[in-house]
Amino acid sequence: MLEHTPKATENYEARVAMFAQQALAGGKMLEGALSVHIVAKMQIPVSRAKKLKDGDPHTQRPDADNISKSCLDATQSILFANDCQVAKLVVEKQWATVPCAEVVVEEMCSISTPAD
Repeated sequence: MLEHTPKATENYEARVAMFAQQALAGGKMLEGALSVHIVAKMQIPVSRAKKLKDGDPHTQRPDADNISKSCLDATQSILFANDCQVAKLVVEKQWATVPCAEVVVEEMCSISTPAD
């Protein structure tokens, strides 16, 4: 079965990848277990501007899992080697007057247990 990525998704992923490259700025890729926090801020429609405010929960499409997939696909091989490194993933969707996506990727501290 052939998979097709919509052009809008490809464009979005390309923009996220560009910002990831700028954020890394020649640094090294993250290693080990990672924590990823994504805040997707969706444009408040003019027709709902009086009813909605910045930070209100967004409960329409796109789905949170699709947002996370796009962000992880876009940052893989730039910020980290493989998205299987993501051990913790938080995705928030909010309404906003200025749309954007905030993606924070951090190495998780490894917990070592003392030898018996």
